[in-house]
Amino acid sequence: MMKPTPNAPEGQGPLVLLVQAAARTVAIPLGDILETLRPLPVEPLQTSRASLIGVSVVRGEPVPVVDLAALLQPGTRGGQGRWIVLKGKPSGVVLTVDRIVGLKRLDRSQMKEVPPLLREFHTDLAEAIVLQDSHCATLIDASRIPARVPSVPQLLTVGA
Repeated sequence: MMKPTPNAPEGQGPLVLLVQAAARTVAIPLGDILETLRPLPVEPLQTSRASLIGVSVVRGEPVPVVDLAALLQPGTRGGQGRWIVLKGKPSGVVLTVDRIVGLKRLDRSQMKEVPPLLREFHTDLAEAIVLQDSHCATLIDASRIPARVPSVPQLLTVGA
């Protein structure tokens, strides 16, 4: 079910950051993003989670680094051209993406529910399929990602 969009004009959806994660275009609501930045050094971790790359220090705080492409589609690897720092409590998470496409205010008429036959190709993070020109983007609920990633102390003591 798509979340309501506060402060959006009637018929308009959320303001999103469009990113490329491997072959997929992903729409991340701007309200879930703290900042974007160039990749920083990462301390790799031995982990069973293929999407978890390791830990980095962002603005003086250790933060888990997650490959968005691998999170959305296990077995896929995305690039690390840009980082998206998500808001989170008690700490955020970094998503690696191939590139940032741009900002866009979504139009609700272009947002479609994820059809049942496509659910296996979209994680439960998918809020909607967004029809854009000749291709589709996946609108995700990025606010749910930080809760799914172990905290840095957990990662360093248990190895996740």
